[in-house]
Amino acid sequence: MTVRQLHLLGSPVLRQRAAPVATVDDAVRRLVDDLFETMHAAKGVGLAANQVGVARRVAVVDVGEDANSRPSLPVDPQRDVPPMLRGIGATSQGRMVLIH
Repeated sequence: MTVRQLHLLGSPVLRQRAAPVATVDDAVRRLVDDLFETMHAAKGVGLAANQVGVARRVAVVDVGEDANSRPSLPVDPQRDVPPMLRGIGATSQGRMVLIH
């Protein structure tokens, strides 16, 4: 697992249309592992692939108290957003990207 560099507000990749994930393969699994590692290092509760420079529809969410838990893994956030997260909007810094 790798902690990846976060792209902040103003980064062009945050405005790119994310490509859907047709198949969950080893590359997507590595991306998910990196997203969790990066999110935990930043002490966040959610992270999308575009926030680490990858324009793919992959996001992770961890709202549990255990830093090693993985309660939610929407691979295609447009389709797979858990009911508890629907309707959450973006913050002024553009950090929360799960909008359904």
